[in-house]
This record gives sequence, C-alpha cells and structure tokens, in this order.
Amino acid sequence: MVEYATTNAIDWLSDFQKEHGVSDYAIIKADDGKQYQIKFNSSNSREFIAHYIASLIEVPVPPAKIIHISDYLFDDISEHFTSLSPLPSKHYFAVEWYPNTLKWENYEEFFDELKSVDNFNAFLSIFSYDQYLRNYDRHEYNHIIVREDTKRKFYNSIDADRIFAGYDINNILLEINEYNCHYPPIYGAALYDQIEDNHFTNILRYAATIGLIKDEDIADIISICDQLYDFSADEKFKITRFLSERKDNIYEACMRNTKCYTKVRRSLYAD
Repeated sequence: MVEYATTNAIDWLSDFQKEHGVSDYAIIKADDGKQYQIKFNSSNSREFIAHYIASLIEVPVPPAKIIHISDYLFDDISEHFTSLSPLPSKHYFAVEWYPNTLKWENYEEFFDELKSVDNFNAFLSIFSYDQYLRNYDRHEYNHIIVREDTKRKFYNSIDADRIFAGYDINNILLEINEYNCHYPPIYGAALYDQIEDNHFTNILRYAATIGLIKDEDIADIISICDQLYDFSADEKFKITRFLSERKDNIYEACMRNTKCYTKVRRSLYAD
C-alpha cells in the first residue's frame, strides 16, 4: 500500500498564476516548508489514482501529500480561477512542485534531454502504465526532468486529467476492454517510435508488475477516495472494476501490441 502524509496549506503563489496564465492548477505553500501543485475539481481524484498506481509499480513520480486548504484560502484561490468547486473534506491531493526543471520546445528536444537521464529504464514504465490507465494526455510536456546536483533524473509528471480515456467516471467502463495501440490521438506515435527491442523487454516487465497489483491496494485507493471525494457507490464500483479487470489483462495486451512500436521486431515476441 502507498501512504500519504497530510500537511496544511498556508498560502499560494498567486503571482505565479498571473505570470504564467495557469488555468488548471495552483502552486501551494505548505507548513512543511515545501511547495505543491494542486489540480482541482475532477482532475484531483484522477491525479491521486494515477499517482497511487505509479507508486505501486515504480513509475518515477514526484513525492506527494494530502493538503488541507482552509475555506479562507480556497476562496482566495477560487477568485482567480473559473468554476472551482471545494471538496467537502477540504483535503486535496498534491504533488511536490519543482520550479527548476529542464525545458524543451518539442519532442526532438525532449528526446535529446532524455538520453542523458540517469534512470532511462524507469522512463520505459510509462508505456504499460498509460495503457493500463488509458491515459489520453501523454505528450512532450507531460514529463519533467529535474537536475539533482550534477545528475539529471527523469520524473513522470502526473498530468492525469485524461486517464480512463478522458471519460466521466460514470462512463469509464466503455473503455475497459480497449487495448488497441495507444497513441494519444492529438500527439501521435512519437514516443512509441523511440522504442527498440532492448527497451521493449522492460516495458513488458512493468506490465507484469501491474498484473501483481493486489486487490487490497485497489481497495485502499477506494478507501482514500472515500475520505477525500464524494464518489457514489456506483462510481467506486466502476473504478474498482476498471482497475481490477485491466490489471489481469495488461501483460497479454502489451505482448499483442508490439505493432505499436515501429522499431520492435514482432517475431521476437510472437506466441
């Protein structure tokens, strides 16, 4: 199981929001001395579910906590955004914010930076992970590379607004049996075209790890959702079924999807 500590928000970076024109997240100052990124409304629960799964299967993700936001501070934040709805629990999932990350303008520049990270094999986890959760929003900016001393380390940015193929929770079972080549429709197959035979075995290893997710872990996800969000019993059932059934099928699906990767020789993985 994955544990999340709780901390309290004491302020937020309103100047950052104004300067960057950010419309879908806020940067929060917490009483632990760190800064966190929080997405609101339905995005918050998706970010939490995706981060929990990532932590289970060792996808590299930023540290996260559950942050309490007072009514006063939430009202101040909501004045700068459109249609923010407070959670009844007043507690929000948040990932640690890294202000000094490497920058790139396109996929080519991202791939150049990616070659020098010290955990490239961990980057390969996102292919099985995205397929499992049906993440339809993986593009060149949904990754962060953080420089640590003289090294660089890749982190998978949890931009999970469109897991479950972007469906409302009530409709996610429409996607439960979809295992087709998973190219986010807006951005194409650029990521998949970087994968070669020696990479694909690691992708399969992560798929196998997904298959080992325990029912108790999925139950814990639902338990935390109960504490934070106001999901109905039917919504919790659908999330549970989606995660449970897909984990049992993900390895075979990834084996079948060698055709997604133009540089991978299918004959090496044929039955």
